[in-house]
Amino acid sequence: MTAYAIILLVMLAALCAISTYSDFVNGIIPNIIIVISIVLGSVVDIIYFINYPQYFSNFIFKLMTMTIISIILYAYHIWAAGDSKLLIAIMIMIPGEVVYDCKKILAPTVSIIVISFAIAFVYIVAVSIAAAIRDHHLDLGIKGFNIKIAIKQYVFCVSYVTMFDIVIACFASKYYSSNLYLIWLIKLIIVISVINYSKTQNVIACIMAIAITIFLGAEHHMIIGKMTGINYKWLILVLAIIFLRMIAERYNYQTIKTENIKKGDVLSAHTVLLFENSKIVGLPHSTTEDIRSRVSENEVESILRWRTSSKGRDELTIVKKIPFAVFISLGTIVYLGMRFINI
Repeated sequence: MTAYAIILLVMLAALCAISTYSDFVNGIIPNIIIVISIVLGSVVDIIYFINYPQYFSNFIFKLMTMTIISIILYAYHIWAAGDSKLLIAIMIMIPGEVVYDCKKILAPTVSIIVISFAIAFVYIVAVSIAAAIRDHHLDLGIKGFNIKIAIKQYVFCVSYVTMFDIVIACFASKYYSSNLYLIWLIKLIIVISVINYSKTQNVIACIMAIAITIFLGAEHHMIIGKMTGINYKWLILVLAIIFLRMIAERYNYQTIKTENIKKGDVLSAHTVLLFENSKIVGLPHSTTEDIRSRVSENEVESILRWRTSSKGRDELTIVKKIPFAVFISLGTIVYLGMRFINI
């Protein structure tokens, strides 16, 4: 390994450590950390590629693809802008010599995101189950599940994912085995889209997806589980994602003192309803319970005024923040570990 690569990795370790601490403790990644990291990383990269130009193509390709993916994830409100900027800074600091060959792999570092999501998902489910046990809800809230909605989401998810799988297998099979992480990520985005956006649950679109799957399967003599990446494992995984997400949703909140509300917090729907009949100006009156509904500085001031009003409360409920910088950092560590042992 070159000396420049070692310098970049040391800088990367510092960035991950500082970002993880800041996100976990303060709930935010300061822009100054990202800016300094990008500037310093870029300076080292320039010197690095002047001396080792053979690694430049890998570097620029993974930076472009991961920037696009991070922007898409932000646009989908899956994570915050700070997480996207952190990922871009990390991409700048990953040496070109430890990146998979971009001639074979379309998005050589996408596994970082997939691993990060996997760790985050396990964390959320574990915390939710722990909360259910602590509150003596040993049924995990299953009694309140809407089975019809779950079945509907499952049918749409499986239809779209299966169609995507067979289209890739028919028209881009040479990229399938070498780009499994990218394909997994796209599948996850499809599943998340169906679960979160009702517009994707269109009956006509679902029927068309099933028809395309059957037509291409018959045309290319393909059956589930053979000759393609389509297999029963994804059918089970989609069901698990829907089921575990329902569990997690029930324990996705925390009660705080109203005086402790701060900029960037996301209010629960129940809390927003408390503001309906208040005459305090500037209170939030709607929430999507995701990063789109983070309260502003002015809204925080209005909520604090509301607290001391006749209809105010000393406590309110917010949506738990997921410290995604922690998971991105862990995903990066796992990725580098895989590269060093040549997986």
